[in-house]
Amino acid sequence: MPLIRIRCPFEGSEISLSYVPGIEGKLITCPFCKQSAPFEKWVKGFPPPPPPPPPPSPEVGYVELLCTGQICQLKLGKNVVGLRSVSSHADIEIPRIIGPRLISRNHMVIEVNNESGNYVYDAYLCKSEVNPTFVGNVQLQANVRTRLHDGDIIYMPYELLKIHFQNADHDSTVFQH
Repeated sequence: MPLIRIRCPFEGSEISLSYVPGIEGKLITCPFCKQSAPFEKWVKGFPPPPPPPPPPSPEVGYVELLCTGQICQLKLGKNVVGLRSVSSHADIEIPRIIGPRLISRNHMVIEVNNESGNYVYDAYLCKSEVNPTFVGNVQLQANVRTRLHDGDIIYMPYELLKIHFQNADHDSTVFQH
């Protein structure tokens, strides 16, 4: 029996299963989110990979996902970081590649603000009920800002994020524009 790849309609996890005649009328349960849906609601096949991202703008900076090599542009204001899923509203989506779902869909925020002509970068958790996340050896807390520095590594479950300020002095906390 051929293997087919399908994607959960609730949270986007990808699974492989054996195609058997009559599967079209069956309910399929996602092994990750434990929700069930008729087979026809599951996404079959996959769209082509997205085009490579444009080079990061020198204006604010970017985040490098070290486990996947993905580059994500930062914008002024709140940049929500979370697990990629159909229902995610994250600006920076972490693809689910291995392991259990330990990153929330809205896990943390990297906030970039302009204070008197300088960009300042802070990180905090979206809510207290998420798995531990660290900047260096400092554990992030919900709604408690932790100042970021150029080159900081954010340790999330199954992913590492490196913060890059554009044209910043590597010892600097802020980026002047």
